[in-house]
Amino acid sequence: TAPARLWLSLLVTLGAAAAVFLWVAGDARLALYVAGGIVGAVAVSGLVGWLLLWLVSRFANGFAARIALRQLARRIWLSAAQLGALAVGLLGLWLLTAVERDLLSAWERRLPADAPNVFAFNIQPDQARAFQDALTAGQVKDAVLQPMIRGRWVERNGQPVQPRGYDDERARRLAEREFNLSWGEMLREDNRLTAGKPLAGEGWSVEAGLAETLGIRLGDTLTFDVAGTRVAGKVVNLRTVEWDSFRVNFFVVGTPAMFADAPTSLITSFHLPPERRAEVAQWSRAFPNVTFIDVGEVLGEVRRVLGLSASVLRLVFVFCLAAGVVVLLAALETSAPERRREAAVLRALGAHSRQIAAIQWWEGALIGATAGLVAGLAASVTGWAVGRQVLELPVSFNAWLPLASLLAGLVLAGGVTLWERRRLSRESALGLLRDPS
Repeated sequence: TAPARLWLSLLVTLGAAAAVFLWVAGDARLALYVAGGIVGAVAVSGLVGWLLLWLVSRFANGFAARIALRQLARRIWLSAAQLGALAVGLLGLWLLTAVERDLLSAWERRLPADAPNVFAFNIQPDQARAFQDALTAGQVKDAVLQPMIRGRWVERNGQPVQPRGYDDERARRLAEREFNLSWGEMLREDNRLTAGKPLAGEGWSVEAGLAETLGIRLGDTLTFDVAGTRVAGKVVNLRTVEWDSFRVNFFVVGTPAMFADAPTSLITSFHLPPERRAEVAQWSRAFPNVTFIDVGEVLGEVRRVLGLSASVLRLVFVFCLAAGVVVLLAALETSAPERRREAAVLRALGAHSRQIAAIQWWEGALIGATAGLVAGLAASVTGWAVGRQVLELPVSFNAWLPLASLLAGLVLAGGVTLWERRRLSRESALGLLRDPS
């Protein structure tokens, strides 16, 4: 029976963990989600790991392996706790190393070599010809000037837009901000119609994700305040946009008839090889009102920041893995008297030192290998699911990761167990029975 001080220690630990979650998250619901996710991950990892151990026990033939599996089966809850702790620590490391690298590589492979890497905006209509000639002289062929004007969404179906009426925070931000509007009746090659009909006459084309977030439907009448003038029209179609094409795209597009007299500027994006980036400075001097953004440098800085963030998170998960090792050591210490009695009985029955050491190594190796396999499989499945279903990237299942994770867990837990229990294999049966503590 657990002593009262153990329950007190458990309550203090859980209270401290809850306080840390609340402090870091700053929101009770988010803290509850994170805590539930951690508990769920440990529980699922322990359960799956235990099922794998049970499956292995059906086919185990060696003397040391059979004894080790039986001893693990007798301590089912302790074994599950060890499996869960090690698996979650390894899972965090794999998600932030191999999986992160796989997703980034898949994204980079998806981008075409000539993807636009420079944006230019605030181009005035009377500069359009001269600006286009300057780009043509610089051998830039993929620049298409598009009109752009800012407008605030003020009404839907004659009712004022109320940002506070949206429960979703992103929806509130979108409803409050000004939109970059454009116009044109031709559907871009990186846009795909999902509902409705092509633009003609007057009407709006709305990006499908934005429409879902803001609750906009086909046939709704949207009104925008554009430089003090209200522009209204019905939603004629919904479309998806390949935002990672790095071409100029808009959430909301109207028709030329709706913006006939509106003051506008132009925007474009184009590809410029790295060795010719100096030409941007020349164009900036020739057109001082035009703003250029080097997307290549921005992406490089984003990758650097993400790399630093991932390094910090990796350090955190190294501590998680260390905590898993501590759980393993604590479990070994908790069951030390029982293990010493088992070793004494085995020694009295004629087992030699190498056999006892092999049994101890098999216990740790089975725990570590199973936890590693569970972590590797979970990381590979998670990376594949996130890449395919969320980011829509051509990510393949990383079949090598589960094997590498299995070997890592095997070496880690097997080494820890063998180091902790090496002295048991050296003591006599009489000595173990006299001092089982």
